Amino acid sequence: MFSVNLTNKGTDFFEQLYHPEIMEQIIKILGFLPKENSSGIFEKKYTDGYAVEIDFEKIFVK
Repeated sequence: MFSVNLTNKGTDFFEQLYHPEIMEQIIKILGFLPKENSSGIFEKKYTDGYAVEIDFEKIFVK
């Protein structure tokens, strides 16, 4: 589980969220799984044939 400190006035809420460990947990909760034969890439496949990939090494969403 992860937590975000909302009382810390020195940091922005989104700055606290953007940590690889926290982001990985969030996307797993949303149903993304590690892509086979890859490193740092998560994907979510839909029944209609579409897929969404998140590449943490490039921080790029396709």
